[in-house]
Amino acid sequence: MQHMALYYPEFRLKENREIIWHGKNVASLRPIEELKQLQKDSCYIIATGPSINSIDLNRIPGDALLWGVNGAIALAAKYKLKFDCYTVVDADFIRKRFAMVREIILSGAHCLFSPYNIRLVCERDVTLLSKGKIYMLPDLNERYNQPILNLEDFDQWAAQDNDLILPKHLTHQGDRVGFSKNIAQGIFSGGTVVYGAIQAAYYVGCKEVNILGMDLGSTSTQPRFYDEGKNVCHSSLDKYYETIIEPSFKVLADLCQHEDFKVYNLSPQSRLPDNIIPKVQNYLTYRQATG
Repeated sequence: MQHMALYYPEFRLKENREIIWHGKNVASLRPIEELKQLQKDSCYIIATGPSINSIDLNRIPGDALLWGVNGAIALAAKYKLKFDCYTVVDADFIRKRFAMVREIILSGAHCLFSPYNIRLVCERDVTLLSKGKIYMLPDLNERYNQPILNLEDFDQWAAQDNDLILPKHLTHQGDRVGFSKNIAQGIFSGGTVVYGAIQAAYYVGCKEVNILGMDLGSTSTQPRFYDEGKNVCHSSLDKYYETIIEPSFKVLADLCQHEDFKVYNLSPQSRLPDNIIPKVQNYLTYRQATG
């Protein structure tokens, strides 16, 4: 339970989803189940790799669910985007890009934040939480007020739950590599916020997920389209690519082979190989070809 020291004594979450800050009820979390009311067959996840600058986002089909992650909100004004859902799980993004966080919450999007990020919002501007649609999206093995399991116990627990898919060959990153069909109990981090958004889109009921701007490029180059000069924030893509990111997408690829759920990577230069998640070089051609 040591992770709970990050929350106390200022922050509490009650079982009825009330958010308590310094002893006062400041807002309430939305019930995660209501996200299923947003169900659409197709979903577009807007990530923040440099390749996003080469895509005309105005041409995304209007009948698709539009899902943003982290700094994708910077594209909203340019393309008149209205995000249906938004996922932020990176604490550094809250700390260093709070102006964007404010815009995300006030945009009206359904915001899926990790519990600790909800606490960080309280620190910066607690009034925001009552102005947005906030849902809790925890990591499976770092849930609020739940003990963190050692990897052996986690594997045994997860193996008994049909909603949790583990890799065929477990690794030392077992509690971070897998796929959760039920985000109400948490997600596998996957080493990238996009992976959490994919699990959430599955839960909502989308049958096809198209990912834009998921380059997963080297941090020796510009990691995000909105990072410039001194404003560049550290990225952990290189650190986690081989141990967490690629193994996670392999679990997803196996799921897609066995269920009516398809995921396409619309970044041709993405580090993730085509034999794991299919790449589509021209998403407009792809949409026209498949209807």
